[in-house]
Amino acid sequence: MDKDPNGEVEGLISWLRGQGFQQVREDYSEQDFGNWVRELHGPDVWVRVVRERGEWLLDAAINGSIEWFGMDAWSECLATNHVFQGVSPREQSEFLRQHLTVMRKAASGDPALLGCLEGAQRRILTSQFGPLPKTLPGQTMKLVPPADGTKVWQEAAARLAREKHRRRKNKS
Repeated sequence: MDKDPNGEVEGLISWLRGQGFQQVREDYSEQDFGNWVRELHGPDVWVRVVRERGEWLLDAAINGSIEWFGMDAWSECLATNHVFQGVSPREQSEFLRQHLTVMRKAASGDPALLGCLEGAQRRILTSQFGPLPKTLPGQTMKLVPPADGTKVWQEAAARLAREKHRRRKNKS
């Protein structure tokens, strides 16, 4: 897969900057199969674009949260009547572009959103892997990195990308 299939990712990054997002992180590793991560922060929502072994993933987090959620979890929690099931960079980008305003509004004004996203993520994982232990909080399934150490953060992002890739393959 190309570093940026059809320019979709660069187009999304440019569009997000036009929406007031600031890029706060970019990591690229040629030694690790060209794995690549970009993180952009907006006032209410943060966006992360990950390329892991040729697979592209797009996640979003509530500003200040340590938990990231795929577009599938966001689609369950937004009042849009749109169920997201896409996996391609284009499909993920289109969902984000179409729903960013609603995501921002929910992130800034809905105190129940984080709980909804955690529940949605748990339901998605359960539907693909079977029952999860009830005693684990949702973030335990997200492989959250510690606050310091770029290498640790990169490794955690790569593990998360592999987890999502496996989920999508199992869905097919």
